[in-house]
Amino acid sequence: SLWTALFKVRYPLRRLRKSAKNTDEQAKSPILKPKPCVTYLISLIRCAINGDEPPSVPEDVDLKDVFKLALAHKVANIAAYSVIELENISPEIKNAFKTELFKVVQRRASQEEQLKKIEESLQAQGIKYCVLKGNEIAKYYTFPDMRFSLDIDIYVEPKEVPRAEEIMQGLGYVQEGQKNTKDVAFTKKPNLTVEIHFDLNFETDLTHDYFAELLRRLKPV
Repeated sequence: SLWTALFKVRYPLRRLRKSAKNTDEQAKSPILKPKPCVTYLISLIRCAINGDEPPSVPEDVDLKDVFKLALAHKVANIAAYSVIELENISPEIKNAFKTELFKVVQRRASQEEQLKKIEESLQAQGIKYCVLKGNEIAKYYTFPDMRFSLDIDIYVEPKEVPRAEEIMQGLGYVQEGQKNTKDVAFTKKPNLTVEIHFDLNFETDLTHDYFAELLRRLKPV
């Protein structure tokens, strides 16, 4: 689970850290400038995921820079679990991390509530479906809110899209923009977005036929 949780932050951070060595402009960036800042953020995330005690703030690390970096990579909510445990740090910084954590926890709770209603409606209509991406992956994190998702992704067979659209509208969602070749998006105030997928890749992709049979291979849970 550690690799799953850290992949989205460690890979881009490692890439950014390497490029910062070769680019003066990046090295001077308020977000990227201190290499210890990057290393310390990764340590905070690792400790949060593993439930370990976080290390003290190194002398050459400014927590304000850590917070900026965490925001840039959308992992401030994860690092917050470690920052809360730190002693002798600025209350302002600690509250900044807490705020990001509470935002994600609240949004996650709202998504879970809405997903339950959508699933119940799909099941009542006998529509086969599969929840995709973040909302399922989150179950494997130490805390589900550590996997922040901007939206809810659900796959249905192409023939079921009209009925799925009716369900979404019946639950108070409004279609966002035009339906494309793979999905249709719905929004609901204040900040809920659901994408109904009916194709997972383009017909020209080598794996198109394989994923087109997704629901046939799934086992009910």
